[in-house]
Parts: sequence; structure tokens; C-alpha cells
Amino acid sequence: MQTKPELKQCIRKVKPVLCHRHYKLESYPDIPSALVDPNFNTLASKDVVLALSHKGQEFELTMVAAFIWDLLDLDTEPDVPIIADNVYTRFKVDRMTAIRDTKLFLDLLESHGLIEISK
Repeated sequence: MQTKPELKQCIRKVKPVLCHRHYKLESYPDIPSALVDPNFNTLASKDVVLALSHKGQEFELTMVAAFIWDLLDLDTEPDVPIIADNVYTRFKVDRMTAIRDTKLFLDLLESHGLIEISK
């Protein structure tokens, strides 16, 4: 029995979304760049590091959420497995948790109109 190949989802940000970064991140183009800099003083995982504003809604993102948000700009065709693998590698969580939480976060962003996910 043949199985259907899984179709890759296309995830893209909706414009305009205003982003306000924590002052410790202002000199970095994105969270992934800050996290690989040995001189970066990592903020607590629960700290708000990025605030988003879209159509009168305000969203506060923690380090992991902001990391995922920035990955959407860095990868030309981001999808859940690629993003979750980056979360797994960078934040040392188990793969299943990374996949589940990444999917939940992307679904939340989509439900608030911040991203579009096409299948």
C-alpha cells in the first residue's frame, strides 16, 4: 500500500506587524543571531523579549516564541519540522515537545492573523 507524500506547508508572516525588541536585543538583527553570540547575556526564558502589534492587538513573546518568529524570516520555506528541529537544537527540549509546541504556537499566530499557513 502506498502512502501519500506529506505536502509541505508554506508559512509566511502577514504584513504589517510592528515588532519591538527588548533593549538587550537591539544590536542584533534577530534572536538566532543573538543566541550564537558568546557575548550575549541570555534573558530568562519567561522574559518578554519581543512585542508584536497587529490590527490593534498586542502580543508579548518569550525567547522561544521570538526565536520561532524570527525563523520565519530566515528560512525561505519554513515548515513545522524545520522550525521544531531548530527549537530542539537551540533550547534542548525533547523533539516531541518541540514539534507539539511549535505547531501550537504557529496555530495561535495564524488564529490571530499574524501568519498564513497554506497547505
